[in-house]
Amino acid sequence: MKQSNNVDNILQGDKVTALYLRLSRDDDLEGESNRISNQKTLLTKYAKEHGFKNTQIFIDDGVSGVTFNRQGFKEMFKMIESDQVETLIVKDMSRLGRNYIEVGQLTETILPMHDVRLIAVNDGVDSAKGEDDFTPFRNIMNEWYAKDMSRKMRSTLKIKNSQGYAIGRPPFGYMLDEMDKKHWIVDNEAAEIVRYIFDLRKQGESMNKIAKVLKKQKVYIPSIYAAKKGIIKPIARPPLDEYLWSHGMVHRILTNQSYIGDVVNFKTYSKSFKLKKRIENDRENWQVHKNAHEAIISRELFDIVQKTFGTTKCQKPRHIAKNMFAGFLRCSDCGANLNYKFTHDNPDNHYFSCKNNRAQNGLCKKSHHIRVDVLTHLVKNDIANIVQFATEFEDGSVKACTGSKGLALCVG
Repeated sequence: MKQSNNVDNILQGDKVTALYLRLSRDDDLEGESNRISNQKTLLTKYAKEHGFKNTQIFIDDGVSGVTFNRQGFKEMFKMIESDQVETLIVKDMSRLGRNYIEVGQLTETILPMHDVRLIAVNDGVDSAKGEDDFTPFRNIMNEWYAKDMSRKMRSTLKIKNSQGYAIGRPPFGYMLDEMDKKHWIVDNEAAEIVRYIFDLRKQGESMNKIAKVLKKQKVYIPSIYAAKKGIIKPIARPPLDEYLWSHGMVHRILTNQSYIGDVVNFKTYSKSFKLKKRIENDRENWQVHKNAHEAIISRELFDIVQKTFGTTKCQKPRHIAKNMFAGFLRCSDCGANLNYKFTHDNPDNHYFSCKNNRAQNGLCKKSHHIRVDVLTHLVKNDIANIVQFATEFEDGSVKACTGSKGLALCVG
């Protein structure tokens, strides 16, 4: 009996055939073929025609391929790591990503380690047929494309700025002009809320108090308002409370120069097209165009409100290195982060306190805080005890750290 050489006839078990779809704004420029709906049609048709069963679709819509911090990809990656995926199918290699180092690590190390078959339909890549020597070069070209698009985008933004147009999405209170998508016009409904916030601040109300007033009056937070009005796409992970205004939201509105009619560009920048983190730009590098659109509040009121800042008792350290415990501490009651603070009139008094309790948003009614020096002392004592145990009982400590339960204890 002649044995079939068709690798598409490989029998699958109960594992998943992952169909991964991705689209970013840059990919939109390549044409209709990259649309999520077209990718889905192509991959589902391919899977059906080639006998792939138990398909599961993972989607990242509007996410750059330069970063691997994508929700759909992370969900799929967890299944790959737990050996639940038999085959991964994409339209082409650029759908996986445009960072050739990380894509290379994925295709050459991680997928083979978990026996995952990779198929890139339009590129003719199928790992079951053997290695494709051209794949690494294809990954490099995909990254070059992302770099070139980033360069073109920066050039476009500079031209847009030189013409006096705002860069980015309009803030709460404005929307794009249907007649000129580069121009902002006042959103009267949201603008009333902006004026109300400025009036409350002028009357001497704290930002936390203003947030509480807005929550009590059931005013939608900016992101929810924009989603409900169709200004942005529906939020994938809605907040706990659509009326839960925070100190930060109020502060961003009160310090936004756009509300007096000015366009302020290049307040932030990124060091590389691969890095999505935005860095605060020095004020002298800002590009300001005055009276570029209709003002919501007067310059006089804006100046009055700006003078009310800088008098709070407690502030986040600005010129102090991030504390090593930051991001690891949680409130024992509400589960919120414990924020790193210091006392304004005593900068040496550093401590962590419950985010929700300080915001007085009703999610945590107990005051939780701990001083950094006390926390450091407690951790040092625990480390000293562990070292002492390891010194006195070397064999036992090694055995404890190599067992499954002991390992969790040692790294936890």
